[in-house]
Amino acid sequence: MNDLKERLKNIKLVLFDLDGVLLHNDNDHTRIDNIALAVRDFAKKVKEYGMTVGIITGRYEDEITSRLSKLKNIRVLTSSIDKVSLAKQLLEEFNLDCKNVFYIGDDLFDIPLLKNCAISAAPPNAKREVRRIVDYITRNEKAEPMLDELYEFLTQGK
Repeated sequence: MNDLKERLKNIKLVLFDLDGVLLHNDNDHTRIDNIALAVRDFAKKVKEYGMTVGIITGRYEDEITSRLSKLKNIRVLTSSIDKVSLAKQLLEEFNLDCKNVFYIGDDLFDIPLLKNCAISAAPPNAKREVRRIVDYITRNEKAEPMLDELYEFLTQGK
């Protein structure tokens, strides 16, 4: 746990997978508005601790990613299952490296990025293979309580 607390001190970039982590049913547009507001509030709170928030998704640009892209202080990168390459774009932009990244994902395509981050996480509904390799499994799978939980986790000791 001490190693984890040390790694937490270096986190500057908090990345989320979209489908399966923040979003479970993209047909519910009321829900996406609630999730977008929760992510916006989360980004605002962690910014006070020097962290930036991003969403990395294999989903192509659509109405949902467009809504999320319009949120202040949140970067949304889409259209690639090579999430490591997407993350590298942000790392270069912010002059960071992997020791500064927290990533939460739920599917097999997330594993390469989960393995490259300083701290990896998954929701409880993630694929078994993902849950086996991450540092932290959230208690909550719904976006709003999960974001509250992650805020507490990420800011402990800061």
